[in-house]
Amino acid sequence: MIVWLIGGVMEYYCKYLFFIFIIRYEMLSALPPFYHENIDKMYYMIKNSDLKFSKRVTISNEAKDLLSRVRNIL
Repeated sequence: MIVWLIGGVMEYYCKYLFFIFIIRYEMLSALPPFYHENIDKMYYMIKNSDLKFSKRVTISNEAKDLLSRVRNIL
């Protein structure tokens, strides 16, 4: 029972962190970090792709570092 509870809390925590990551990335770049019209391809990109920043928008190195660290946790 305890293992299930801890697993549920960790799953909730990871989903919360991913949500915060997505919102922060979109606030800074005005684009979603991973997008593709094919949903399977998009899921693959979320799990396996490196985080890339648009050259159209200037994002500070501190913000890039923060987003990269959060992405690596997930």
